[in-house]
Amino acid sequence: IPDPVWLKNGDGVYQFCNPAFAQMVGKSVAEVNGKTDLQLFIPKEALGYRRDDAKVVATLEPLCIQEWITQHGHQYPQFFLTSKRPVFSHHGELLGVLGIARNIHELYETQRILTERIKERDCLYAVFQLTEDLKRPLAEVLQRVAEQLPASLQYPERAAARIELYGNRYQTACFDDTDALLVTPISIGPRRVGHIAVAYLAPYPQGDRPAFLSEEIQLFETIAQRLASIV
Repeated sequence: IPDPVWLKNGDGVYQFCNPAFAQMVGKSVAEVNGKTDLQLFIPKEALGYRRDDAKVVATLEPLCIQEWITQHGHQYPQFFLTSKRPVFSHHGELLGVLGIARNIHELYETQRILTERIKERDCLYAVFQLTEDLKRPLAEVLQRVAEQLPASLQYPERAAARIELYGNRYQTACFDDTDALLVTPISIGPRRVGHIAVAYLAPYPQGDRPAFLSEEIQLFETIAQRLASIV
């Protein structure tokens, strides 16, 4: 079958695997047998696999988990759905932990992309609602818009935002110009009157994606045009 399959004894030593698993770790089937996770995977992932195996051995119950696995020849890990279950002899003796993994990275990416688009749509809707009331003080509107912006990003809990207009600043707490910074100008005609800035204040899992998605860049350009129009 195309899904990686393996069996480890109670001490975490591989007893056998199928060709799909061997290919995933860049070894032959014979080379996998007798190895441990620390000999086949990066330490962080290996320790997680051992922790899950220990849970199966302790409870003698099946375990289904979603996890990141770095395959041989790939720079970044991919998302897998893994099932682990205890295997017993005819006499009821625990032989080890049988595992089977299915690569669901494409499904994960589809769900992630959909989630990002929903966040961007919700942010844009909130900004248009805030800017519809032209009787509300502009300073109040800009502050509330700035507070909406981090929620549209991939990692909102690590982000901050600032709107600068005619030298006045409206920003979320602890905003700082970090290396992960996106600045979008606000222009009225040919004149630049300010900008929108969003930044990540803490490290984030970069993986194979840029800090700011092209859709996020388009979102802030649209918001900048909206702010210019109400000014």
